[in-house]
Amino acid sequence: MLAKAQPITRRENALALARLGEAANSGALTGLQRYELKEILVSYGDKNEHNGVFVGVRRAAPGIAPASTQLNDSGTIDVKFRPDLNGNDFVTDLAHEGQHISDAAYFRDNPYVGSSYDETHYDREYWAYDAGAHAAQALGMRGYPQHADIKVWQRGWTQADVAVAIARYIQRGYPDANPGPRYSDEYQGPKKILGQPRDDR
Repeated sequence: MLAKAQPITRRENALALARLGEAANSGALTGLQRYELKEILVSYGDKNEHNGVFVGVRRAAPGIAPASTQLNDSGTIDVKFRPDLNGNDFVTDLAHEGQHISDAAYFRDNPYVGSSYDETHYDREYWAYDAGAHAAQALGMRGYPQHADIKVWQRGWTQADVAVAIARYIQRGYPDANPGPRYSDEYQGPKKILGQPRDDR
């Protein structure tokens, strides 16, 4: 992880990542959920690690999402956070965007068109909100996203409840008939063709 500009402050960024690390070891999560959060932490990399992930700041303004992740044609991945993020919001957004980093890196390293790595926007957002929900559960939050009018996770919900809620939340932007483009539609770096799609997620 190389920082172009640190979100919030260097200290707060480190503390939020540390809290995400604590969440990844929480007894409130299943073994699979803990594993997924640990993989997300790995996706960010260590300080000054040359893994192609660049963390920066995005503009804070009404209507601007709290964070974004972009797989560039060069194979690098840009992650940007609003400078006003803090507390549990910052930690859950680190989990959400970290899932995007992980998914983007998997496709970059396995750029097979039509494979399970070649996710649509709907797929990417589903898994990212699922990761954020894991972090929220581990943090003992009441609901996630914390300030959204519609929640994808609330304390006491089953995983089935969460799955339904995430699907409904995402379908506002990506209905079943239009799940959005796949990585292979957007990424102009090296790509490969498979005879049959693989599904080994």
